Amino acid sequence: MSSSKTYDVAVVGGGIAGLTAGAALAAMGHSVMLAERNPAPGGCATSFRRGAHRFDAGTSALSGLGPGGRLRRIFEGLGATAEFLRPPIRETVVTDRFSFALPAEPEAIRASFAERFPDQRTALERLFALLAGGSGERPPATLAAVLAACGLGGDCAFLLEALLGNLGLPAARVDGATALSFFREFLLDGGYYPAGGMGALAASLAQRISASGGTVSCRREAGAFAGGGDEIEAVRFDDGGECRAAAFVSAMSARRTYAMAPPLAAAAERRRELDRLSLAPSAFMVFLGLGRRLDELTPHAGHILSLPEGEMGAVYRTLADDRLLLAPEGYVYVIAPSRIDPTAAPPGGESLCLFALAPWRSPGFWEAHRREMTDALVARAERVLPGLSACIRVAESSTPQSIERWTGNDGGAIYGWEAIPGQSGASRLSPLTPWRNLFLAGHWTRPGSGVCAAAYSGHMAARTVRRHLAE
Repeated sequence: MSSSKTYDVAVVGGGIAGLTAGAALAAMGHSVMLAERNPAPGGCATSFRRGAHRFDAGTSALSGLGPGGRLRRIFEGLGATAEFLRPPIRETVVTDRFSFALPAEPEAIRASFAERFPDQRTALERLFALLAGGSGERPPATLAAVLAACGLGGDCAFLLEALLGNLGLPAARVDGATALSFFREFLLDGGYYPAGGMGALAASLAQRISASGGTVSCRREAGAFAGGGDEIEAVRFDDGGECRAAAFVSAMSARRTYAMAPPLAAAAERRRELDRLSLAPSAFMVFLGLGRRLDELTPHAGHILSLPEGEMGAVYRTLADDRLLLAPEGYVYVIAPSRIDPTAAPPGGESLCLFALAPWRSPGFWEAHRREMTDALVARAERVLPGLSACIRVAESSTPQSIERWTGNDGGAIYGWEAIPGQSGASRLSPLTPWRNLFLAGHWTRPGSGVCAAAYSGHMAARTVRRHLAE
């Protein structure tokens, strides 16, 4: 059905970036309509239930929520009411050579690293000084160069690279500034979890839009932006309706946004550039509801990253070698939200997500190998959780196609563009587009990848739109 009014702003895409942009614009006094194609907003930050077990569709932790943190400033400014929890031990990295429990507090992190790697104390101090910033120096080009500049090596460098493993890139390819940004927020101000699950945070932001008189419309798939010249007049939906507005924020894939917009000569070359950019890898996830507590299965605290390979290159090779990808041996990230928020599981039980990077493949590939991949991840998890199989009560899996469906990310790319030099930081898209009243938000844009950066991009887009509407 068609909207009966013209809004100041239409936001298309209800992930964290779109929700933040919509809530910020509504708080500024603008009339806002946010459209989301899924049954609930949130994108990768949504939750779902299977019986008494609650699972998060993608995001497992947030950063930037400490005193003065940029995400805290944004959410407090919007009046978002989610409560955030933070366990004393965020995760334990388990290898065949050592294990390392990552604390939550920055000073405890520094002390733990220094205690575990005493021969690297001076190098670690250089890293933490670099994270503190203020030197004004240009950061090294890659993560490998960052580690080398600090003098970090051996198991300590391996651990630090592993903590950024979800980027899906070896240290020699990860953009240095991006690595420092991730370390800065992940190590110094990370590990937060919204009480009630990631979906509770998304619901809180959606509520702020509604409370300010805006409209949040789910199950609405955008099909095209309509207009003439460099002006967008309406967004048209697959249900036959449309929404007219003075300005539009697309929190969808940048490629899809350009494909949906009316032809414009000034946009043609940029669209070709977007097609040439490389995407981050996707993931395969297995959601498990257990009939026992994890404390009965393992001494390891928090989430558990099992890395028997002993070097990250072997992890990344799974993305190009199906034999390694589907093998029951190998790494797995065990995410345990019910260890932080007991309401995610019934009494005496646990809710887990087994996570591994996975390449984009045809739907036929994943349908043919879904059971094999599920069994492989359970076998890998059993290495650090003996007896896991015997207490599984709920099991469900998601493929890269599932992630693309939840988030709209091309190829199910969990971090948007690959975090390589030339595709990161200031090299990412600005909120501006060749269409004068169409703006971008999300991790395809500045400042970059991750939920915190995506939320910040939504806030940046909102401020850009406000200036446009004031002209």
